[in-house]
Amino acid sequence: MSSSRSSWNTRAETGADVPVIRDIVRAAFPTPEEAALVDALRADAGAWIAGLSLVAVDDSDRPAGHALLTRCHIGDSPA
Repeated sequence: MSSSRSSWNTRAETGADVPVIRDIVRAAFPTPEEAALVDALRADAGAWIAGLSLVAVDDSDRPAGHALLTRCHIGDSPA
């Protein structure tokens, strides 16, 4: 009996992933505002941390999920 199983990997986003990430985020949330927020964070050098916008990819390296960590402040403390 043969089994067809996909494997999933994660990697940092590339420039080519940006439109697909926008589509993933738009599908995950009820409004396009969250996708616009991801784009705004990507453009904010004070928030963006290279390598911490991650995509989950299938066997063909197609992004199917997205996770993002950025700099922020809690009160006056950076986090």
